[in-house]
Amino acid sequence: MAPKSIPKRKHNKVNAESDPSTTGNAFISKKINKPKEADELELEQLLFGADSTVETDPTTANKSSTSTSDENIDQDSTSTPEDTAEGNIENFFFLDTAPKSGNLWQDASDKAINVNLASKKITKKLRIAENETEITSKEYEKRLREQFTKINPIPNWASQKPSGDKENELLEFTTSTRSLQTHSNSDLPSDRIDIARVKNANQLSISHSVVQQIEFHPTSNIILVAGNDKTLRLFEVDGTQNSKVQSVYFKDLPIMNAQFFNNANEILITGRRPNFYTFDIQTGSISKHNNVLIGDKLKTFEKFKVSPNEGSTIAIMGRSAQIMLLDSKTKRLANTLHMNYNVKDIAFGSDPNHLYSIGSDAEVYLWDLRSTRCVSKWKANQVYKPTCLSLTKDEKNVVIGDGSGMVSIFENDSSKKFIDPFKIINNLTTPISQVEFNHDNQLMGFYSRNVKDKCKLLNYNTKSVYGNWPTDKTPLGYVQCLKFSPNSGYMAVGNDKGNVLLYQLSHYQHY
Repeated sequence: MAPKSIPKRKHNKVNAESDPSTTGNAFISKKINKPKEADELELEQLLFGADSTVETDPTTANKSSTSTSDENIDQDSTSTPEDTAEGNIENFFFLDTAPKSGNLWQDASDKAINVNLASKKITKKLRIAENETEITSKEYEKRLREQFTKINPIPNWASQKPSGDKENELLEFTTSTRSLQTHSNSDLPSDRIDIARVKNANQLSISHSVVQQIEFHPTSNIILVAGNDKTLRLFEVDGTQNSKVQSVYFKDLPIMNAQFFNNANEILITGRRPNFYTFDIQTGSISKHNNVLIGDKLKTFEKFKVSPNEGSTIAIMGRSAQIMLLDSKTKRLANTLHMNYNVKDIAFGSDPNHLYSIGSDAEVYLWDLRSTRCVSKWKANQVYKPTCLSLTKDEKNVVIGDGSGMVSIFENDSSKKFIDPFKIINNLTTPISQVEFNHDNQLMGFYSRNVKDKCKLLNYNTKSVYGNWPTDKTPLGYVQCLKFSPNSGYMAVGNDKGNVLLYQLSHYQHY
């Protein structure tokens, strides 16, 4: 299904560096911390009991994670027997929507119980007719569930689309009089990037610690936000409201990485723990996976990449020179790749069977995942302590960031053993954390987590860095992650303050 387009709205263009939250942070804080109304709490207690965890705010339970450092996480990385137990998984997370399930038992005596709707204010709201006073317990339960569904509706984006949708899209495509030529088909201007800041993607539920990972859903206007506050959040991106869709709190896992996989129907959640979680978006079910199932005594699953398209393969950077390949369906180990030196980063090509890796010796490997063999290897000259690896969508260029702050661009020529970079970008002087390309390879972003406000955008056609963004007033903070939406209509930046800054790129018309 084609990605949803960003709806056109009549509004004043937001200045690229002005804070769009003109109402002040106090308003946002009040909205986030506003307690539930008594009626809503009483309704949840009637439906789920006093110990319900359907909507649990982890803020108070997790204040200590606000300033969680890598050192603290490492000290707590050893799991207890309870952490690795396969049973009682519900003790490790809170889900803010109730799963659909049938009753586990039927009590015949319940049918004889009648409920007085006129006795309490909260139950009066369940009346269909004003003069209605009593209903059966079964009808009472039905109305409670209907009322709860009104308050907490199931998100439409996560449900399967009817099979007729594709036919409707084809009909619209063949009968529409709209021009197929869009502004985004033209070359990106080289002298100035037209970028405007909009409302933060997570303004309605700010992370209480460092944002470690963000990712846009490939077909729906949804962004994933996860970090050290042990909470996975999903937001619907529109640039104005950015409504919160769902959140899941994991008691035992400060999240270091989270990505969509398996046709974007599931989310893989990992951290510095010898286990990981998977979240099924459509059913709301959560599964915990132990490292015993992988077949290796891993202490962490934090560094992984998912193959493009269907996301059928998960590549995990293991100990020293190992790369482990997991099957996305079974979550079991499928194969293990071995390099000569410690693996520093991995990246999938546009072909899901192509996996690239780089070691501490600056050698770039190309693996064919069908045969699990290295089909080519070359040394990246002039690279000092490689830190990250990225590829253009056509796999013609390989981009490597290193510990000195340089970003080197290479021709991907498998016939050579040593390759010199044809372009070196040296705008930063601290280790490059990551390099990200947009969908058409015209825009490249790179950043360093080590120093505040160190993030750059580069026009890849001209290999020139834009000078008009960021400015001295851009509130980047310590950039932790950067992502472009599927059609580059948005760019999101996560930082150490728990914010996900959202920018609209006017050159691209669609999400």
